[in-house]
Amino acid sequence: MGNFFSRQHESYTNPPAPVMVDFYPPLSGKSAVDDLAYAETLDNYLQRVEKSPINAYVRRGTNYKPSLYTVNRFVPNEKKGLWPNGQVIWMTDEADGGLPHTRPPRYICLPASHPEKDLATTLTHERIHLSQRQRTETWIAMLGKAWNFTVHHESLPEKLVSMQRLNPDLIMFPLMKWKEQYVPYAIFRTTKPTSLSDMKVVWFDVQKRVVFEAPPKGWVEFFGNIPQGEHPFEMAAYILTSESKSPAKQALTAVLDDLKTV
Repeated sequence: MGNFFSRQHESYTNPPAPVMVDFYPPLSGKSAVDDLAYAETLDNYLQRVEKSPINAYVRRGTNYKPSLYTVNRFVPNEKKGLWPNGQVIWMTDEADGGLPHTRPPRYICLPASHPEKDLATTLTHERIHLSQRQRTETWIAMLGKAWNFTVHHESLPEKLVSMQRLNPDLIMFPLMKWKEQYVPYAIFRTTKPTSLSDMKVVWFDVQKRVVFEAPPKGWVEFFGNIPQGEHPFEMAAYILTSESKSPAKQALTAVLDDLKTV
């Protein structure tokens, strides 16, 4: 999935990598509930949703909880060895609009009805997000070299922030700007969104202090028509699991070996 705050988490240094094993069976019952509660102590995601009127509105009447009926569903291992397996938790379809997402430090939350044919691709996408959680500084450096993204330390206009679609994959990470000028940002289309997908990506020009709805010059030529362009971490997870032949994919693939260094 794909969002982030105007003032991101102030500390994004790499945390100690958790001890990983080859395969985590999906959690169930009390273990799943307890681990989600632990994740909440780290990112405060649900608390942030409650404090944001527009995010609370779009999730009204839904519950964020694990599913009770899919705990034995097969989850394939990571085959390439570059991404962490993570700990899968099958969620009810109403949890966060049925969108796959991650929670810290290693949880992959998938809707119970997720199509089997798309499972491997989705797992890789979410495992890339886990890598970003574990190796945040490395990812920031890679995206600087490959895509010309740098951390944006200043706040965005409050009106823009109030329309933000919160994304659990991104809320612990800083905003980033392209070519030192454009901050991509996901906002809802209206003040009464019908779903979490009722959103669009805009670009805040930090030099002119204005918001553009059209991509900046050179964006499409480099990244392609990417549907998840709200943050380079989300863009990377999408591009690396798609059939994209964009210059962006070639440039990012060329620096992935940086993840192999400690």
